[in-house]
Amino acid sequence: MRVKLVLLIGVVIGAYNSLYASDEIVKNREGNQIQWIEGTRGWSENGTYLWTCVSPLPNYNVGIGTNTPQYKLDVVGDGRFQGDLYIHSWPIRVTSQPPDGYVLKWVQSQGAFIPQPDAGVNIYTVRLTQLFITSAWDQWVDIPGMSITFTPKNNVVYIFASAVGRSTDANGYYAEFGQIGFMLRVVNVNTGQAIVSTGQVVTDFDEDAGGGWWLVTTGCASLNGVAVSVTPGQQVTFKLQLMPFAVWAPGCYLAINPTIAPNLVGDHCVFTIMD
Repeated sequence: MRVKLVLLIGVVIGAYNSLYASDEIVKNREGNQIQWIEGTRGWSENGTYLWTCVSPLPNYNVGIGTNTPQYKLDVVGDGRFQGDLYIHSWPIRVTSQPPDGYVLKWVQSQGAFIPQPDAGVNIYTVRLTQLFITSAWDQWVDIPGMSITFTPKNNVVYIFASAVGRSTDANGYYAEFGQIGFMLRVVNVNTGQAIVSTGQVVTDFDEDAGGGWWLVTTGCASLNGVAVSVTPGQQVTFKLQLMPFAVWAPGCYLAINPTIAPNLVGDHCVFTIMD
């Protein structure tokens, strides 16, 4: 009876090996190394790398701490990397414990996201506080009080500017007929370089074939969120300039009113930098 039982156990083990052993991971010890080979389910190795997705077998999601991974690598638990972590081709590099308040920022010189001080968002704004009148046609002129000096904390700042111009008399009170407009630009005072510019027609007075008059009384030129590179920690000054131009402007002046006042609804001149 004992002999029969041993034979029966042997048959069961043999059948199991025949049916299932080929689906199990096989360990081959060579010296001090263990090679894990699983060709049936899609795992393979070459002594240096271990990988899944062996053609023509299916693409697997790999789970660590979960048997239902939803992603190519799905980890339930902590992970540790003794090197860079890449997102596509761009590495995240942390080589030591950063001080409190540091955030990851791209550092071009090192080609990686590296902990850097959190500069937050700093906003600097100036507004025109006096009536500005000019007839310096085709010349760039400073707009009084419209400059900003600051020490940037980020390597890119964003520039916003908006100004409404009118065609007026020399006192800035009454409209004058003509065909004029103005250009608006921001200049880096440190380098003398014009960063960005825009333009707008202010007043276009004309007479059509039927004797009708066409008149545009104001024009608004604006710059919206223009990105400008700066050097963190290095003080810089930006200023706002305009250049009036005219096709036909007998007795005309370009005027910018600083405030919203009766009969001047919407007049303004504002310059903002977001660091």
